[in-house]
Amino acid sequence: MNFLSSWLILVLLVSLHAAGAQTMSNPAINSPSKLSQWRVDRIIEEVHHRLMLLPYYGVFDNLAYRVHQTGV
Repeated sequence: MNFLSSWLILVLLVSLHAAGAQTMSNPAINSPSKLSQWRVDRIIEEVHHRLMLLPYYGVFDNLAYRVHQTGV
């Protein structure tokens, strides 16, 4: 199960990176647009949930992130 979780997180990160690379290469899509507050709240909840599912972290690990209306 731990291997599967790690694999899914890796696939998610690679796909997000690939999507970001496509967005950066297309100037029409790269226009600064803001997310609605509902979407920002949803991203915060999802990132928090995914971080809590990580199998190997302890009290001395610093997991921090910020969500802005223009990106994470």
